[in-house]
Amino acid sequence: MIGKLKINKFIVPIIIFELLVVVFYITDFFIGRPWTKPTILADMDGESSFCCWFSVVQLALVAFLSAVVAYYNSSWEKKLTWLLWGIPVIFVLLSMDENVQIHEWLGQKSDMFLEGGSRLNTPFVRTGIWFLLLGIPFIFLLSAYICFLKKFFKNTYNYRSMIIGFAIFLIGSLGFEGLSNLFPDAQATGSILLVSIEEFLEMLGVTVILNGMLNLCDIRIKVRADDTSV
Repeated sequence: MIGKLKINKFIVPIIIFELLVVVFYITDFFIGRPWTKPTILADMDGESSFCCWFSVVQLALVAFLSAVVAYYNSSWEKKLTWLLWGIPVIFVLLSMDENVQIHEWLGQKSDMFLEGGSRLNTPFVRTGIWFLLLGIPFIFLLSAYICFLKKFFKNTYNYRSMIIGFAIFLIGSLGFEGLSNLFPDAQATGSILLVSIEEFLEMLGVTVILNGMLNLCDIRIKVRADDTSV
């Protein structure tokens, strides 16, 4: 049960909302962005948009649910169990990054490794090389961490949803982020489409992980209810 992907009843409306955000963003672009306020709200690459607010809340919700899991499965006697707090810490940082743009700041600092200390006249004019310097180590460390959790805490999380969710999230946040360098003009049609795919995959990946979290809570509530009825 825990290893399977079961769609929670709250997930379908969330995915529909994510698709509507994408449609809103692309439509606003193709009609020429006639209104300032709707354009700001639609901008999936902005920090005052529906997409940003939604992502911050969704990441924070996953952080909260994983913190509850860590709280009920960790103890002072078993020091190894405190590593469960790594998941909520990761999602708190991701939620913060969505709003305060930590990785963009680190990306600017990483420009020092480029020739002349600038990303201009390089293949990475849009993003810099942060997605390589930070992304690749993050993928390896995250993979090792999830494998570690699965080995020692087999029934703690829905690991299938976590692996699939993180894979979708990283394809969007790193893969399509890197591809955006193919369109130096941020207002080009290709750039807009890449941003919409990137942000949608990021939201969808977290939604898949959230689905696993909600199903996990549902399973445990049902198990406890069955125990009390015996």
